[in-house]
Amino acid sequence: MVKQLSRLLRLACCFALGLSCFALFPAGCELPVKESKTPASSEEPLVVGVYHLSDPSKRFEDLKRELEEKLGIQTAYVELIPEQDDGEPSRVKFLSKLLRESRIDLVLGAPHTYTQQLIHENLFMDLTDHIENIDQLQPSVVDVALKVGGGRIYTISPVIAEWYGIFENKSLLDELGIEPIDRFINWNEFGERLDRIRDAIARQDKDIKPLAMVVQNEGEENVFIEDAFLMYGYGLDAPVVEDNILLGNPKWADFFLTFSELVEKYGESYANVDQRYLFDTHFSTGQYVTALGGFYHLELFTGDHMQLNRFMPARVEVNFDLNIVPLPVYPGDEGMLNIRLSSMAVSESSRKKAEALKVLNYILGKEFAMSMLNHRYAYNQMGFGVPFFPAYYDEEVIDALNKTYRNRFDVSWIYKAAKGSVTCPVYDMNKRETVYRTLNQAFSDVYNHKTANMKR
Repeated sequence: MVKQLSRLLRLACCFALGLSCFALFPAGCELPVKESKTPASSEEPLVVGVYHLSDPSKRFEDLKRELEEKLGIQTAYVELIPEQDDGEPSRVKFLSKLLRESRIDLVLGAPHTYTQQLIHENLFMDLTDHIENIDQLQPSVVDVALKVGGGRIYTISPVIAEWYGIFENKSLLDELGIEPIDRFINWNEFGERLDRIRDAIARQDKDIKPLAMVVQNEGEENVFIEDAFLMYGYGLDAPVVEDNILLGNPKWADFFLTFSELVEKYGESYANVDQRYLFDTHFSTGQYVTALGGFYHLELFTGDHMQLNRFMPARVEVNFDLNIVPLPVYPGDEGMLNIRLSSMAVSESSRKKAEALKVLNYILGKEFAMSMLNHRYAYNQMGFGVPFFPAYYDEEVIDALNKTYRNRFDVSWIYKAAKGSVTCPVYDMNKRETVYRTLNQAFSDVYNHKTANMKR
């Protein structure tokens, strides 16, 4: 039951990574585009590929109207999910087909795991010299775009669609005499900090715990909720798995050893916590000093609870002061932000590149960013319920975001990060599932005091 509720909430509150537009044509309808290489007629619409075209909660009609009123550009939209859909493999193949056949001009809202696989097929236009506000975009977003493009930008995200961080109970820290985190830290420093918190708790004989970290018992499908531990890996390259042995970048071995120590010291079984609190949200009960969490924690812990709490078996409310900072990083990577992106890209074969770039730059600009923030529940094109962090930022944007989170989170932390990595480092879906299973079993073995099948 816990697992089913966890998956339901994960799906419900996960930002769908879709920046989509109004369904001028029904979902799945494919627009015929002439093969001619002659210049496009001004009467032809800009053909935009989007995801979940038929979902009314995305308010595609509003976005279509906005693009027409603000830019004077007529658009027609194509669903990027094929009729015979088996998930990521078929979607990547379908997107490649549409691009190769010159049937779309602009891609909006593609998960970075999709576009990453297509960059090397030369299907996207080089955007490096065409982004007007690049100096006003969150540096991690630009850094990731350059990394995946081999030093050039072929895809760019208008939002940080997912983000992970450290949540601290400042009230408990004050009681323990420990200062809140005030800088980017690495995993070694985080582990040492938890040990200091543990020792302070023991000295004062308090009935609280250093870290909210729920793991599964032996035999359960997942140790952590879905792929959260990969996100906690923070910027590691894709590993290789052979015979359940994790190979490749030696950082993965270091990550495993560091994280398995946290599991051993601070992991708790679902059987020992209130199972109504999903995703380590039992941190909200005030019995834990620290938690690792993502956007759903941020919304629940700082927001008005209207959207996400309806999916929770127990209402989540935080009635203590919070300190929220970015997730720890691998030693030497301080200042890096681990993010999930929603990609935009212009087709290399498009005959309407000028119009496509105009739309792309508008969505990357301040006016669109402020519209998202000032009309929080009207701009659902980004995904579930509300937009997250715009890539574009200035003082006004940061101030609006801080008000969104009731000034319980200093959002400027997000925009201080100079480097970026993506939350899903394994792009091949089949390999990704193998990595998930391997790490899950390894951490489960650690939790149950067995020898994990891992080698450096």
